[in-house]
Amino acid sequence: MIAVLTGLMVLASAESHAQELTNDKDELCGAAILQEKTEQMVVFQGFVVNNTDESMTGNYTLEAIREGASGRSVSRQAGKFSLDGGKESGLSRISININDKDEYKVILKIYTEDILMCADSIVRPAISSEVL
Repeated sequence: MIAVLTGLMVLASAESHAQELTNDKDELCGAAILQEKTEQMVVFQGFVVNNTDESMTGNYTLEAIREGASGRSVSRQAGKFSLDGGKESGLSRISININDKDEYKVILKIYTEDILMCADSIVRPAISSEVL
């Protein structure tokens, strides 16, 4: 499986992530979610890499679910992509407002011909007020 890219990260060009995404050549594609956190917001961006020598077309979904004292929110984006062999591409971005006690889950799924090819996710559980 590809390396999970989580934690405090700065969104950068897709080329800089190619090494992390292509670690497992046994997989036909790789998926990763990068996140950038500020005081009250997190921005997530999905990436896909084609680990084959052939071109690849497909669809993706990027979904962010946040739950906290202010309620629940769901943001979902979907789209199509086309990649030459060995190439990587950035997909959609989703931004969510967060508080210290909020929990969230972000899921990226990559499909070709309605078959799930690869996925990545980031989960942040709720932080207890006892920890703060």
